[in-house]
Amino acid sequence: MSDAQQKTDSATVGADGLDSDSTYSRHIYARLINFTSDDTPWQRRLWDVGAILSLEELYEAGHWLEQGVLNSAAVSWQANRLSTVLGPEEAIGDPALRRELTTALQKPLAASGEGHRLLRELIDRIRPGYLTRWAERVERPDPPARERVARVVASHLLDQGYSEARLQRWLHEDSRSRSAAELVHSAAALADAPWRRYEVVTPIQQAPRIEAARAMPHWLDSPTLLDWLNRNSFAPPVQPVVGGFRYSITARDPEAAVQVAAVQVERIEARATFARAPEDMRLNYQGRAYVSGVPESFPLFEQRRRVSLPSLFMGKHLYAVGVGNLHVVERERSSIDDALDQAAALNSRALASALIGAWVALEALLTETQGAKDIVAATRAAAIVACSWPRAELTSLLKEVRRDLPPGRELRSSRNQRGRLLVLTDWLKENDRLPLSPSWRHDADLAATERMRVLLREPKKGLQEVTAYLETSFRRLYRARNIIVHGGSTASVALPATLRVTAPLVAAALDRIAYSYLSKGREPLVAASRAELAIGLLDSEFSKELVDLGD
Repeated sequence: MSDAQQKTDSATVGADGLDSDSTYSRHIYARLINFTSDDTPWQRRLWDVGAILSLEELYEAGHWLEQGVLNSAAVSWQANRLSTVLGPEEAIGDPALRRELTTALQKPLAASGEGHRLLRELIDRIRPGYLTRWAERVERPDPPARERVARVVASHLLDQGYSEARLQRWLHEDSRSRSAAELVHSAAALADAPWRRYEVVTPIQQAPRIEAARAMPHWLDSPTLLDWLNRNSFAPPVQPVVGGFRYSITARDPEAAVQVAAVQVERIEARATFARAPEDMRLNYQGRAYVSGVPESFPLFEQRRRVSLPSLFMGKHLYAVGVGNLHVVERERSSIDDALDQAAALNSRALASALIGAWVALEALLTETQGAKDIVAATRAAAIVACSWPRAELTSLLKEVRRDLPPGRELRSSRNQRGRLLVLTDWLKENDRLPLSPSWRHDADLAATERMRVLLREPKKGLQEVTAYLETSFRRLYRARNIIVHGGSTASVALPATLRVTAPLVAAALDRIAYSYLSKGREPLVAASRAELAIGLLDSEFSKELVDLGD
């Protein structure tokens, strides 16, 4: 959906960024809750990183371009996309600065070039006060599109290193309602707040070559570790420990500090796999992390991606493996099986494996065996996910419609899910409001209703813009994979954010591909072609209903 459409609509429905009870302010607050919760379904999550991180990513791409890790076409596409998205954005800076940014993005961006040096200077000027400039625009009588404001604020704070848990606390810490302007000013204060130093301890139950650990300055032997826990008011571990590591970490919040500590633990675990040791002496962490000054401990490896494919369960396909006579030599496997094997890394702890596995799965399913450029997988995956978005959002709304009011009464007379969704879309085309049951997520459902109403007015334009957002993220995944595989680095500036935004989108793409293949016998490339054609034919006499686009 376009920001221009959103803005036009906002002007007619309580578009007041200074009023905490306005539709505008409540919409932004609800979307910030969506964007900073790991329980949010994929269709309501963030699909992109923020402006500043996007520019930093492009600046870094200049170095990878010179080393041959990224090709010029990929970097040029990235620069052109940023020019389109950020060029009109007033919060980037005044017209003169935006013109300079557009000029820089049109220049060659290899690390030794003028465009690369100019981009660095521009980023350093744009970053200070970025959210404050957004807050000032939210205070205007004609504020920016509310969806855009919520995306900007959430992505910028997450890109700045704040954990989702900390941002959820921030959103709930004030018992009174806050206006959109107050929220964005508060977000700007968070973005400008100084980083903090945290002391994080990770106990170990057993370890090979323990004498090597004792030589490390950040090692705590068992008595010292237990004393540290006692002094910081923690209960002793239930299981005996041989010691642990104490890390000094600069981070935005305790949860973010624990995530940094977990990365160090993963590196130690990777090295420990090469140690020759008996089974009962393998490296074994206690599983909790303790932060000085924070009363509760944290899971050391809390799984936040929660990548799932509902079609495997709903279609009873989860256990449909190994049916019939098997032969030790002839191992029949479908392309779906191979892709799911690769994508399973998304639910592992390792960043590199998750990013590589995710892209390999898409590339294997969505490119021809000969002659196709692998980047087309990003375009095709974007079309598949875009086509499944309306039905996913409408299905969520369907569950919340009151059955005692229209169109709830008509919904009860529909014999199947598709019929009920068509009743819902017909209602949204003709009515401003949808009678939703009261719940804790009522404002988020109202926001979703508005997005669907906007989409139903101009479906082709809306889906094309959604597809562009999705393709940007899938292309980011492609570049991340190249940096890891060809650059040999996991230290790239945007890798963690790339995994955060693309993991649910990859799952959504694989879910639709698996459903199409396992339930309808369609090859993945056929599913991709159907999706691209469905978007292209919107607004024509051959157009499908929005609820049927992903079928």
